[in-house]
Amino acid sequence: MTSSVADGSSASPPTRGRGRPRLLDPDAIVAAGLAILDRDGIDGLTMAAVAGELGVSVATPYTYYGSKDSLCNDIVDQLIGGVAARASDLDGLARARELIRELHCELLAHPAVAQLLATRTVTGPGAAHGQEILLAAFVQAGWSARDCVVGYRTLLSYLLGFSQRRISFERDPAAELSRRDELEALSRDRFPTLHRMLPELDAHMSMDDFDRGLDHLLSGFGAP
Repeated sequence: MTSSVADGSSASPPTRGRGRPRLLDPDAIVAAGLAILDRDGIDGLTMAAVAGELGVSVATPYTYYGSKDSLCNDIVDQLIGGVAARASDLDGLARARELIRELHCELLAHPAVAQLLATRTVTGPGAAHGQEILLAAFVQAGWSARDCVVGYRTLLSYLLGFSQRRISFERDPAAELSRRDELEALSRDRFPTLHRMLPELDAHMSMDDFDRGLDHLLSGFGAP
């Protein structure tokens, strides 16, 4: 629907000047970056690749993000924030367990994000929301301030380590089989326990394994 100007002519919609970058929703840039990470990995994520994904000039993403690092931060921050926003109203350690478990599933679905999270400190409202949920859950469980902080760092390390190990296994199962052959060739006299545990070590890393380890960690903190 058009409106009339003072001389009675119809006003035309404003047009974009030649060479002016197309405006984007920053969330669209983050979504494009995540798609590239999933498809091409960290090395494939460049500002030029993001521009190509969105069909805009190379300069356009720089209007919102001055560097690849700042974009990577927001990609991870939004992923964590999305999981935190879906958190239920469970109490105490049950809520912490749920959040860590859901983050593990997200990292499995986005291996490059797991790698990013393991190599940098992520800042932003999403990461802060996840941290708030965990620390509040530990306080509600009666943990001391020191146990809350140590527990948070330990669980984060467990989440990242287990996730990356499982991703590696699923990405290259042949390498795992080769490693098993090397272990089996070791002296049974020198490594009797290792040989006895080989069937368990050979087992595919599963969600049950993750849950079991997570439960051991959560039950250990806060104990007298």
